[in-house]
Amino acid sequence: MNEPSSPVSQEIQQSQAHFDPTVLEAFWKQLGGIEPRILDAGCGAGLDLRWFHARGGLILGMDLRDDMAEIARRCGAPVEVRDLRLWA
Repeated sequence: MNEPSSPVSQEIQQSQAHFDPTVLEAFWKQLGGIEPRILDAGCGAGLDLRWFHARGGLILGMDLRDDMAEIARRCGAPVEVRDLRLWA
């Protein structure tokens, strides 16, 4: 677990302060009840990932940083550590 003053904890706090599920809710509504397949590329600590995972469907998180991926995995969704720049 990260200490409250660690750089990772500070990043998570900043992300949570700006998290607004309004866009996610609008996106989810547009799916019209289908079981979505979502790739959360650059998922960080997994705020969006957690939101989508709680609603069902197939979701995969990816992030460059091991420490962020570890935190994101706590919601139960699969998260891989990948450098997406290599996919270009």
